[in-house]
Amino acid sequence: GIQPYDSQPRRFFRIDSPDGDQSSIEELADSIEQNGQVELIHVLPRDLNRMYGLLSGERRWRAVQLLNDRREARGEEPLSMKALIVDVPEQDRLEYAITANAQQNLLPIEELWAIKRLVSSEKYKTMNKQGVVRIIAGIFSKSTAWALQRYDIVTRLKEKTIRMLHPDNPGGPVAITVLCEIAGHPNPDEEALLRRVQGMSAGDAV
Repeated sequence: GIQPYDSQPRRFFRIDSPDGDQSSIEELADSIEQNGQVELIHVLPRDLNRMYGLLSGERRWRAVQLLNDRREARGEEPLSMKALIVDVPEQDRLEYAITANAQQNLLPIEELWAIKRLVSSEKYKTMNKQGVVRIIAGIFSKSTAWALQRYDIVTRLKEKTIRMLHPDNPGGPVAITVLCEIAGHPNPDEEALLRRVQGMSAGDAV
């Protein structure tokens, strides 16, 4: 069997409604049923419980689970998934999972949570800020300015402020530009600054 990797950066999976540019799991299941599985999922070798660890492709994996539920209801055989087994050292798995998922239209909060896990991992704790920022930029294929802004957000702001980006935030998620401005303040009073800049127009990237 397959089980999701607990540090996979994608956290939000829409079953029956699209979110931005992301097609829903249901739409993806329809596509796989019609066209087959186009991209391989990436999994770690089996563990002691004979389970593969899913590093990338969780949306496809969830879509196939949904599709197999439909097939079972119709009395049809379940579909198997095509997978690439990657033997990634434990200390590199987080970076691998982020890299494999970073180009898949992650939500801003998913990007920040992934970066936060990365900068707090043992591998990067002893690195200087400049080095970590360069790695973040490379992983996400973004500029160093983009990476620096996100680094400052996750290292300078409280988690409750970051969670204002959550899709279920009352009143809707704030724009990432709001958090960039707060994190760039020399001595951020997060609650006061959030109230002041919350009227900024929504937007994802700076």
